[in-house]
Amino acid sequence: MAVVAVLFFAFISGKEMFRVNRSATYTFLGNHYIGEGREDRALEAFSEALRLDPDSVENRINFARVLSRTGEKERAREYYELAWEAAPDFPRLALEYGYLLDELGMRTEARTMYNQAWNSGRRREMFVACKLLSRMAYAEGRGDEAIMWIRKALEIVPGDEELLKLLQSLEGSQARR
Repeated sequence: MAVVAVLFFAFISGKEMFRVNRSATYTFLGNHYIGEGREDRALEAFSEALRLDPDSVENRINFARVLSRTGEKERAREYYELAWEAAPDFPRLALEYGYLLDELGMRTEARTMYNQAWNSGRRREMFVACKLLSRMAYAEGRGDEAIMWIRKALEIVPGDEELLKLLQSLEGSQARR
């Protein structure tokens, strides 16, 4: 029985019980620097997190976020795209990636991302998607569509004062046309 116990212990203790995520420390540090407004340091931390775990969707997103904040929009787009390819059913990512695409003037692609978030069924992301799609429609001169998206947002969050004022303003501008 003692021999079996020794063999069992040797077999079990020789196996790795868990994997340490060393990139998490740098992710924590990067988030700390973002909170302090020190994007240059956050960029270094997120870069190291990505180096340690290059397949992590979270690391790709964090790196893309800080790149975008530091004005490196095209490079940020590359990392958002990598994250999206790995996790296409992540509505929050669809909104962030879409917003960056919108900033880069890639409206068709941005609209696709916003619609992904809208179709996710997650109320918070649907609400944000409505607002972004409304803003985009208004900027492109499609007032009726902008109104439609605000009405859909109000279905999600009935009575929202900000949305009601926006709806009133949009309907007023459409009536003056």
